[in-house]
Amino acid sequence: MRASLVELEAVAAVARHGGFRAAARELGMSSSALSHAIAALEERIAVRLFNRTTRSVALSAAGDQFLSEIAPALQTLEKAIENVGEHADRPSGRLRLNMAPGAARWPQEICAPSKAGPVGEEQASTPFLSPNRISALVPTSAMSVSSSLR
Repeated sequence: MRASLVELEAVAAVARHGGFRAAARELGMSSSALSHAIAALEERIAVRLFNRTTRSVALSAAGDQFLSEIAPALQTLEKAIENVGEHADRPSGRLRLNMAPGAARWPQEICAPSKAGPVGEEQASTPFLSPNRISALVPTSAMSVSSSLR
């Protein structure tokens, strides 16, 4: 039996808000879609997670146990997503270039660390080859290579 991340977040949101309308608003979905997602999960696992009446929604004993077990995992996933976002600002890692042997022997002044300022509105992000230096060396037909280095 598998549960999707959306279903697990739905269970947590309904439990947190004590109802489908506020939970659906938080998750950006309709109350009906949220209710159907939870009903489908309950049917697949053959356990009722919520006791529903026309006026209230409350966790069942099984739902309370289920939520206490999935809540730490959901928090861990949320934190991992936030942490990986820290790397979105600029590229990092090793840059490998495949080129002809003659092109690999660029003069020292071209490959020296760049102290270039802003290029257009962006700052050169590689310490060895600035976009200005690449554009001076690379034909215009290959300029897509230099744009990937910014």
